[in-house]
Amino acid sequence: MEINWHQYLKGFQRYWWLLPAMALLSAGLGLVYSLSQTPLYEAKVTLIISSNQAIDDTGDFIDSFNTLARNTSIAITACEILESQTIQEQAALLLEVPAETAALYRTGCVVLPDSTVLQLRVQGRSPALAADLANAISAEGIVYVNDLYEIIDLQLLDLAEADNTPVSPDHLTNVILSAIIGLAGAVGFILLRETLLQLWGRDNTVPDSSWPAAATGSARPCALAVITLRPATGSPPAELDKQNNNQLQAQLAKQVQAFMQQNSRAGDCVLYLEKKQFAILMPQTNKQEAASFLTSFLAQLRAKTFTVPEADVSVAYVGAGGIVEHENNLLTWRSLLKQGRAAARKAAAQGDWQIYVD
Repeated sequence: MEINWHQYLKGFQRYWWLLPAMALLSAGLGLVYSLSQTPLYEAKVTLIISSNQAIDDTGDFIDSFNTLARNTSIAITACEILESQTIQEQAALLLEVPAETAALYRTGCVVLPDSTVLQLRVQGRSPALAADLANAISAEGIVYVNDLYEIIDLQLLDLAEADNTPVSPDHLTNVILSAIIGLAGAVGFILLRETLLQLWGRDNTVPDSSWPAAATGSARPCALAVITLRPATGSPPAELDKQNNNQLQAQLAKQVQAFMQQNSRAGDCVLYLEKKQFAILMPQTNKQEAASFLTSFLAQLRAKTFTVPEADVSVAYVGAGGIVEHENNLLTWRSLLKQGRAAARKAAAQGDWQIYVD
């Protein structure tokens, strides 16, 4: 299948409103979800591992220092001890906090790069309890680690303090990510729709801007412009009318119709009625939009001269147009055409190049 990239561009032009709509809707849902989440607070404790100053023998002290400098597994093991359930239960017992409550708080420990400094973090619903748990876990962990390794000394650097600024949820980040997801969803929908249409052809049940609003069931109105033309004063077509030269008249009508179709919008339908009268059916267009288009179109027609080379005839036309709007879902062509012709007669009565909107 040959991919028509222009069709994708038309799809984005037609459904551009879906992009901001989906982004705003998704951002709103993301904000609601973010506000519904329970805020979490974080407390931090900093500890350091050093050689045990109580070692009397200088050689043993140097060996312990070198071991600590070369072997990072001691610091990692100390972190795992601080994160262990045993130490957390001891800390909860120390604070006289139920174990079930303490279990709701998340504990994490990391070794800072190129150092023997440990950072213990505790997150939970209460900033005060998070700080107390962090300090209690550090105290219990220091005792446990120092008893386990005689050659090292785990010490406290900074105590945890209650921080009333929540670390989660991040409302701004959640809203931005939700908006991006909504925007991506809208883009994906348009791309998928246009791809399926190219694969299997346009479904007749899918409304398209090239069909009248009444045929698609769309709430958008359908406008009809009826244009009445007559040869400009002093031009050769006045003689053609007397000669009743039907062939020349037909050739001129075809040229005028082709000019109208070429300068109309995509989806508009140009029809030749009779006696130099033309109709432009504009689907999904209200009468204000149709009047704006017809004003520009008549300005182009005013500067146009049509020629029949075989007969050496050049014709310039003078015209006027009437516009009517159809709002019902069931399009009654005869009634709409009758109203359009009546509007065209009223426009012609007002003068050349006039537009009457019914």
